[in-house]
Amino acid sequence: MSRTTAGKSLLTLLMGIFVPLNVLFDWNQTHVFNPAWPPHARFHAAFLSVFIWSVLGIAIWLLWRRTAEPEVGVRVAALVVLAIWTPFFYLSLLVPGTSIAGGDPPGTVPIKIGETVIEPQLIAAVFFLLLTAWGYRLAIRPPASRTN
Repeated sequence: MSRTTAGKSLLTLLMGIFVPLNVLFDWNQTHVFNPAWPPHARFHAAFLSVFIWSVLGIAIWLLWRRTAEPEVGVRVAALVVLAIWTPFFYLSLLVPGTSIAGGDPPGTVPIKIGETVIEPQLIAAVFFLLLTAWGYRLAIRPPASRTN
């Protein structure tokens, strides 16, 4: 398997794994089926999931389609994964009343390192972002060497 194929495969895995993770963590009583949420809030949670799944499908198609510019698909795939995971680091800072914490899924316990409390979702986000960088690096073709 070439480096490019390995990188594209890793990016595909990172995009594909999001769907079952999303269903596991969000399509339950804590989010989409949360009886405490107003119906329109549950609609938005479900809508966002389906929208992201659709964008992931488009990114996977762009990544693997035959084209004279394969780097475009690699960049789009990496950017889509980045767009999914980077809000974990800043969204709750930008929108008052939101929090990454809260036991998602129920029973999830924050990780303590000394006095520092780290939410498991942040560890997952860092993991996915590092793998995205690795997949991108593998998939992007090195510049052609020039001969003078």
